[in-house]
Amino acid sequence: SVMVTGDNALTALSVSRDCGIVRQNEQIYISHLVKRSMSYTFDDESIPSDAASLSLTFKNPFEPNEDHIPFEDLLDIQFKDRRVFVVNGDSFEYILNTYHEDDIKNFMLSCRVFARCTPFQKMQLIELLQHYNLSVGMCGDGANDCMALKSAHIGVSLTKAEASIAAPFTSLVETIECVPMVIREGRAALATSFSTFKYMAMYSIIQTVTVILLYYVNSNLSDLEFLFIDMGIIFPLVMAMGIRGSAKKLTKYRPEDTLLSLRVFLSMFLQMLIAIALQGYVFWEVSQQPWFVPAHGDTNKHRLKSHRSTILFLISAFQTFFMSQSFSISFPFRRSLIVQPIYVITSIILFMGITYLCLYPCSFLTYWFEFGENIPIQYRLRILGYGVAFGVVSYLMEAIVIVYVMRYPVPNKKKLYRKKLRRLL
Repeated sequence: SVMVTGDNALTALSVSRDCGIVRQNEQIYISHLVKRSMSYTFDDESIPSDAASLSLTFKNPFEPNEDHIPFEDLLDIQFKDRRVFVVNGDSFEYILNTYHEDDIKNFMLSCRVFARCTPFQKMQLIELLQHYNLSVGMCGDGANDCMALKSAHIGVSLTKAEASIAAPFTSLVETIECVPMVIREGRAALATSFSTFKYMAMYSIIQTVTVILLYYVNSNLSDLEFLFIDMGIIFPLVMAMGIRGSAKKLTKYRPEDTLLSLRVFLSMFLQMLIAIALQGYVFWEVSQQPWFVPAHGDTNKHRLKSHRSTILFLISAFQTFFMSQSFSISFPFRRSLIVQPIYVITSIILFMGITYLCLYPCSFLTYWFEFGENIPIQYRLRILGYGVAFGVVSYLMEAIVIVYVMRYPVPNKKKLYRKKLRRLL
């Protein structure tokens, strides 16, 4: 945490100690920008000049006998240094104008208090930290914080006055207790976006494989079957996946921050393999049944109303449904699925609906969905078993391979993943 304020350095230091930014036992050094007169030599005679040079040093205000520390000696400071450096606004501007941004990186990341800063200097500090590839959040309560609030990745206004116009977030309580909530919600939103992206991508792959297999035998899904998967399964599940709340506890771990990662691609690749394998096997198996009748005729009605199209529709419906549970694993960023009544109720209704279409569709639905006829109940039960088995394998693959083996979201945290795996299973 870093404090940047327009108040006096000692005032900022006192407040930072009350906030816990600076500990009581740490040594304090405040910047001093000193002007030194210059002179030049002419005919072995020193002549004073009106020009002046600037010298930046740091001094412990509580140790008057201690010498000043030149700023040049602090450029290679280590992050674990126990000293606290308080930088005034004029000193900060001098550092930016004199040194390159990369040369002062270690020192600037070690500073925790910036005092006597103008609104423009506050914005410069935000942009400097962003230059170091840091995600910067800013809390402010006055008009002099507007520039910094607008420049930060996350700006939180602690008042309804001028700062609320520039900040994306406004707290109704004038304290920083809202910051953990903003972080939790942000991480939950990012995890939800990734889950939804993977789900929609896999849904497209599943449906594409189904259509390709049916095109191979001069068949296809009916219009109502397409509509049922798109509007009856995908739409309510995506809506239910998106309204899950954030986790109640804020952890120090972060979700995946890029789609171009091995864990994202491996997750989708493995799910795609088992989905294609199941559809391919069922596509072959149904043709070996004694009651099987291949698609025939040139009319659209005869091509759609076939055993293969009916069985592949049911398998793809089960795959699309169970894939949402597999991609909803997002501990510790979002709440568990079992405590989300909307998602649970939606899932129960959809599973019962797909099971009904699989086992005992009425003549009305058989006609409008253009299902193939004379499919024995024994084989319908087998299709239901294939769908449930796919859901179990898909979930276990995501929980074990991606979460435990690949250690999503953070590597080298074995204890966390053991606990997480027990919660998932």
